Amino acid sequence: MVSVNFYLRSKTKQGYKLTLFLNFQKTQFFYFTGFYLEKSNWDNNKQRVRNNKENCASINKKLEILEKEACLLYEQYIAEAKELIQSE
Repeated sequence: MVSVNFYLRSKTKQGYKLTLFLNFQKTQFFYFTGFYLEKSNWDNNKQRVRNNKENCASINKKLEILEKEACLLYEQYIAEAKELIQSE
């Protein structure tokens, strides 16, 4: 099973890097979303940008898209792996 999470990581001058974490089969992938945030603008429980941040709706929409794409890629990976095993 796959899990997708977003976390603030690596403080820079622009803020913390908003990073996607993809975990499956004891493997982790990290992907920098391109967004920098301050901790006060981030909701850890919801893993989304708080409403007090300008452009929060567009950033949260992008996070939803990234999460769906990551899950889709995982499903494609599993399907291809099954096909490969069945063809052997």
